[in-house]
Amino acid sequence: NPHQGKFRVEVSRYLANTSYTGNSAKAWYLLSEPTDLPVIEVAGFAHPRVIPHLKDAEQVCERFARRPGVVYRGLVPNARGAERAIAARCDEIEVVVSASETHNRKNVNRSVAESLMGAAEVCTLAREAGVPVEGIVSTSFGCPYEGDVAPERVAQLAGHLLDQRIRVTPDGALRDREFVREIRQVAAPRGAQEQQAEP
Repeated sequence: NPHQGKFRVEVSRYLANTSYTGNSAKAWYLLSEPTDLPVIEVAGFAHPRVIPHLKDAEQVCERFARRPGVVYRGLVPNARGAERAIAARCDEIEVVVSASETHNRKNVNRSVAESLMGAAEVCTLAREAGVPVEGIVSTSFGCPYEGDVAPERVAQLAGHLLDQRIRVTPDGALRDREFVREIRQVAAPRGAQEQQAEP
């Protein structure tokens, strides 16, 4: 991950979790401020019926002043969202798959298996458009519904995403350093194989 170890800000998730109705104006203000952040998740391209606060994602992407050196990402739940993000000129696309089946269904109304298939479709569209994809494994460090998540589960999902040549980032409330080490130990062999397979 070229942005590993660097901070990023997620404007789209902030707006999705507020009751603020003038989201476009708020987003333009946030995105137009000077920043040293290398990555900004600028908009979420969910169906407006599901998350009304994000209905104006295209307008947000169209109107803010893009700053040199900053990567602007779009968060997408499916192939249709990816098409919108690509048309809105997002530099990169994010897809999210939860390590927890319950969380995944509550988040995107899909099974984990369905989300993995959707990620493959997103990757195909993005690759054709020359847009990189970041895969987020959500609830990697524990689920509010199911509790603890096995590191093997996180590594398994990461492996499926790596198969699609998607960069992978674990996500969730950090529990402890030992758990992070366990995930890295389980995932390391797969990551080494992927690096060797690179052309």
